[in-house]
Amino acid sequence: MDNTKQASTVIHKSLKLNRDYLDETLGVGKSFDIIAKEFHFDDHKAACYCVNGFFMTNGIFLLVRNIGKEIINFAKNNPSFEPNNLAEYLNTHISFVQVSLEKDMSKALTQILAGPMVWFLEGYDVAVVVDTRVYPARSPSESEVERVVRGPRDAYTETLITNTALTRRRIRDPNLRMEISQIGERSKTDICISYIENLTNKDLVSRVKERLKTITTDGIPMAEQSLDEYLVNSRWSSRWNPYPLVRYTERPDIAANYLLQGHVVIFVDTTPEVIILPTTFFHHLHHPEDYHMRPAVGTYMRWMILLAILMSLFLPAVWLEFAMHPKFLPKWLWFIGPEKGSHHISLPWQLLFVEIGLDILRRAIINTPLALASAIGLIAGIVFGQLTVKVGLISSEALVYIALATIGSFATSSIELSNANRMTRIALLILVGFFHMYGLIAGILIWFIWMANVKTFGIPYLWPLFPFDWLGVKQILIRQPAPAEMYRPKILKTQDITKK
Repeated sequence: MDNTKQASTVIHKSLKLNRDYLDETLGVGKSFDIIAKEFHFDDHKAACYCVNGFFMTNGIFLLVRNIGKEIINFAKNNPSFEPNNLAEYLNTHISFVQVSLEKDMSKALTQILAGPMVWFLEGYDVAVVVDTRVYPARSPSESEVERVVRGPRDAYTETLITNTALTRRRIRDPNLRMEISQIGERSKTDICISYIENLTNKDLVSRVKERLKTITTDGIPMAEQSLDEYLVNSRWSSRWNPYPLVRYTERPDIAANYLLQGHVVIFVDTTPEVIILPTTFFHHLHHPEDYHMRPAVGTYMRWMILLAILMSLFLPAVWLEFAMHPKFLPKWLWFIGPEKGSHHISLPWQLLFVEIGLDILRRAIINTPLALASAIGLIAGIVFGQLTVKVGLISSEALVYIALATIGSFATSSIELSNANRMTRIALLILVGFFHMYGLIAGILIWFIWMANVKTFGIPYLWPLFPFDWLGVKQILIRQPAPAEMYRPKILKTQDITKK
């Protein structure tokens, strides 16, 4: 028991002790993908451990043979060598791979499971880590979420090194930092914090790093979403806040743009989504298409997206109030409200039924194979369109206004913001259904006060509207020509406020 404990932190000079511990811990013989092989070179012994599927397949046998020979040759000629000397020798005698040494058994074990090939030598208390890993990966392709008519078609993938390379390709600043660490006692998930060292607020970077260090969990299998919930959901109100407190993107051009503004970007291995922080409510209004249009057209589209968000939030609740109390209506809005006797269910229930039905339909389409998706849409069109109105369950006007709100949700640039707005819309419908005009006014006020009190890493969520900042409002609402964008958002308190 003592030997096992010692072996878990110390690499022995005895190759047998090291092998016994590793074979038992890694389940060699039980797990088919763990490769463990012992080599004999003259009078010297060595053992190699790696994970099948994580190493280069082309020429791997020749590479293993060369590594083993070089290690033994060095050991023969340098009986009492310093570990650093071995690393220097291997890095200059083995091509195309990076070599390092590890003195801690637990770290060597993590390296094996992360992909590198790890060698243990008879008579030496160090492990040789040879980075031959090549993770299974797909090629960068167009993002399915953030599509554009014009602009780049490459998007992030599930492989961390590919994502950092796509970002480096756009920002060749030597001050761009990519700091890697691991989260999860069992998953050991690689994450990378990216920022521009002489630009980004140092306090912001420190706060992000400190928050990451406090995360204690078995793993983050849901990748970016799990990490988001640990990063920003420190209070009860934040944990149950449906609104996104960080921004996600699959596009390297968007991530690069935010880095140049002074934000921090976090890459998580195994997911194509990267985390941008801190962000406000209005950061979710921007779409990459805005930057691939002329400034006047881009500004117009920003206003249209803002109108779509207002529709998705407030339109059904406002229509419900006026439809139930037509005396509040101006004469020129005489057409609002369903015809009397055209339905058997009260208006609040109609709208809630349609909202719930659309959410169920949305999930059904996601879970339906592509070959049957069109059939689901056809059935939904008949059920939600003709039949419900014909039998008097739901009025045609209710369908129209919920459809307009749904279109506004789909036009919203951020899916996370769209989902949160849908929950707010349902809450407003319930308040109006029970408390009428008082419920509508109270609901809007509660929403605004609640959002005004939300902060992400010290930045107000409704900035620049609250607290008001005219320059920030201009940056949000107007897509400035590139030469006119002279300043970074001052709320980030960057080390360099001007864009040179």
